[in-house]
Amino acid sequence: MAPAGSGFGAFNPNTNPGAAGTGTLQASLGISGQGANQSSALVVNVGNIVTSSDRGNPVVGSGILRGSFAANGTSSPVQINSSSATVPDGLNNNFFGSNAISGFVVDQNGYNGNLNFQQQLATQTPYGGTQTNYAFNQPVTASTLPSGVGASRTSQALFGFFGGIMYPRNGSVGALPPYAIGIGTAGVATDAVNNSVFAAFAGVDNFGTNTLVQLGFGSVGTSSTGTSTFIDDKNFAAVESADQISSVTPNVSAQQSASPSQSRLAMVTSGTVPTNPLLPNGLCQQCQFLQWGYWTGVVDTLNAAGTAVVRQDLAHINTWIAGIPAVNIPTTGVGTFTGNALGSVFNNGASYLASGGFTNNYNFGTQAGTVAISNFDGRNFSGAVQATGNGYYLGNLSGSGLTGQAFGQFYGPGAPETGGMFGVHSPAGVPTYLASGIFAGRR
Repeated sequence: MAPAGSGFGAFNPNTNPGAAGTGTLQASLGISGQGANQSSALVVNVGNIVTSSDRGNPVVGSGILRGSFAANGTSSPVQINSSSATVPDGLNNNFFGSNAISGFVVDQNGYNGNLNFQQQLATQTPYGGTQTNYAFNQPVTASTLPSGVGASRTSQALFGFFGGIMYPRNGSVGALPPYAIGIGTAGVATDAVNNSVFAAFAGVDNFGTNTLVQLGFGSVGTSSTGTSTFIDDKNFAAVESADQISSVTPNVSAQQSASPSQSRLAMVTSGTVPTNPLLPNGLCQQCQFLQWGYWTGVVDTLNAAGTAVVRQDLAHINTWIAGIPAVNIPTTGVGTFTGNALGSVFNNGASYLASGGFTNNYNFGTQAGTVAISNFDGRNFSGAVQATGNGYYLGNLSGSGLTGQAFGQFYGPGAPETGGMFGVHSPAGVPTYLASGIFAGRR
């Protein structure tokens, strides 16, 4: 995807620094089974087609790949990280075809900041395990553009929520108990001119550890950086931001400043990846003002000198939702919103994704309602919510031996839709059951 009027792969920091990059995006989602028997994988690859400095022709030269794979619910998630670049033929051609591109080949190599070729290796690292280096060689062939892609391309400011389960490790003692994002907010900005995306997530585990998680993805502005790609309003993705540092701060009430950190992250819309079999009809089939998707990655906390990793916080496959906030919210009447919920689960040592139904019966006159999430991982929980201002609502949830909360917002003109996040946990102490995710519905 190249900005209108820009040359294909024309950007080069030395010869054409003012050109925009030609964005690339590939993402895959695979989920099979349920509960402890579930296997799952998410891979996101964003980058740019640019003109290389040493080869002098268009190449995929700044690709970044992030992903996570779990063989089943009780195995350690494996983080996947790599660069990506096109492989030249004997004549130094990186793209093949006559009057159109018919295909190319991608491997794990890359280009440095000056766009000179560099040999590199991909890595896979099990949670708490030893990193393994490897190489790959993947052909890419042309295919028919799916219906509707590129139909709606707008620069938007989206507001919403994120959830998920985090798996921390201390460099000295090893694995620590997992924790859930109990309250998490998200902001997403899309730039249709430069085909780029920026997202900022901030959440806290208010179920016990009081851990603050702050995540930054992509960038808005020049699309030559390769950290995000915007195709259209439903198809976009980003990896860790070079502009906003991500961090994890344990017990934020006692420790106000985060230590130095580094991250390897990715976020992607649900429209970019294959359909989740847990949600064959999507999170909200009729919703028009909401986007949702997945995120994954690792945040490394460094020592004061920034020379060693003292803690890691890992996310396998977690979720986010954001949209255009409601205007002209009704002041009378009752709305019944129906849709679905999707979230990450930790259940007595097993980790997996689960889905369920969602309803919110909301009285716009009293600005209060009842949120219910049904048959989520075989559990039901519900509770009263109350408006907190600006179209937001918040309330406690309980049921099936779990407690937690729901935090939501209304979207679109006249508030036809709602979306938000939920988090629930088992009773006090070290939780044996955690769930954190998103919901959406339309009336």
